[in-house]
Amino acid sequence: MLIYSKKEKPMLKMDGVCFLHRYNKQACIPRRQLDGLRWVTKGTERTPIYIQPNGKMIGTLVVRGPKASVSYEIKDGRPVFTVDVQATGSIIELLKNMPEKQIIEYATKTVKKEIEDLFQLGVKEGIDTLQLSNALYRQNVNDWPKYTTNGLVPLTKDTLGKINVKLSIDTYRKSKK
Repeated sequence: MLIYSKKEKPMLKMDGVCFLHRYNKQACIPRRQLDGLRWVTKGTERTPIYIQPNGKMIGTLVVRGPKASVSYEIKDGRPVFTVDVQATGSIIELLKNMPEKQIIEYATKTVKKEIEDLFQLGVKEGIDTLQLSNALYRQNVNDWPKYTTNGLVPLTKDTLGKINVKLSIDTYRKSKK
C-alpha cells in the first residue's frame, strides 16, 4: 500500500530574470513576460507551442533545439537587426484535424509574436533582451563603438527589422480524430 504525503516540499522555482549590464542590475522581469527568451537562448532543448487558433486548445507541438542567429545591416546611419530562428518539432497531441501547413503557420506566428513582445519589453524597459549589442560586437568589432552608447545599441521600435522563423514538423504522435 502506498501512502502519499500532502505536505509541500520546498523547491526552487524561477520567478523571473534579472538583466545585468557591466555588473549592474538593469531590471528584473517576471517569467510570464519572457516567453520569447526560449527562442533566442542557447541550450533550449524542448519547448511547447500550444495550438489555440481561436483561443480553444486543439493541440501541442513540441519544438526541439531551436537555433537562433542575429544579423544586422546599417540603414539610415544605424544598425537594424534581423533575428532568424530554425527548429524542428513533433506534434504530441492533436484534438482536431488541421493541415500541417496550417499548424506550421500558427506556430511560426506564435514564435514571431513572442520574440517581438520580448523586444518591445526591452525597448520599454531600456534592456537589450535579445542581446543585439553583443551580436553587433561579435560580427563587426569596428562597428560596435560607432553604434553603441556605453556598450549598448540604443533601442527604438525600429531597431529590430525582421524576424524570420523556419519550423518543420518531423513526427506525429497522438491524434483524437
